[in-house]
Amino acid sequence: MDFKIAVANVYAGNHNTEKVTKELLVLDADAIILLEYTKNIITEKFYDYNFILNEPRNGVRGILILLKKEYIGKSLLIESPHKSQCSMPFGTVRLTLDNLNISIIAVHIPPPIKGCAEGRKPAIREIHKWIKDDKLVKNVGACRKDDFVILAGDFNSLPGEKVIKEFKKTGMTDSVVKSKFSLEGTWSIYDKFPKIFRIDYIFVSRHLDLLYSDVFNVPGSDHRGVIAQIKMQ
Repeated sequence: MDFKIAVANVYAGNHNTEKVTKELLVLDADAIILLEYTKNIITEKFYDYNFILNEPRNGVRGILILLKKEYIGKSLLIESPHKSQCSMPFGTVRLTLDNLNISIIAVHIPPPIKGCAEGRKPAIREIHKWIKDDKLVKNVGACRKDDFVILAGDFNSLPGEKVIKEFKKTGMTDSVVKSKFSLEGTWSIYDKFPKIFRIDYIFVSRHLDLLYSDVFNVPGSDHRGVIAQIKMQ
């Protein structure tokens, strides 16, 4: 079984509703994670999906997780593992694919700006503690100990930083290894500027077979999204 997952920071206040909806539907992903999700950021055209976690909020703290109706999953919104002035909630989903228990964790890390930077690296380090040998070592929201893991989100950190490199030690694989454009960025300071900084990621348990990864455009956002296709072994 192949499973395709996409994640995007859609940018709170984005008014390109029809264009964003069109781009997301074209992906035909099995799971779609949207960060900075507000009520009017997409249209109600996702007929093949359940809104398994639907937490629109003003500002940057909203999360939406869409899951194709052919899958059955449990979800729960949780607070960041490290509380800080700018900490944001995480989304958790658990489902079974080809007899494997898979936990998906939607991550949104504070940005490295004044007033928020002190919470960035500690939040990522807390995620490291959840995973050993590519499995969860504890229950996290809807996710359960010994599940294989997919981490997806806006980590607000560059690939060369130690906190990102250390995911490899936990048994997680950066989906970029299966990308044809491994140096392509996902963020710029303004939505119309070239996206030269890679701060959005999908990390996959090494036990799972990562087939493909790429970035995609999100009209009106300062981020590109990331998509990955995974084969259950």
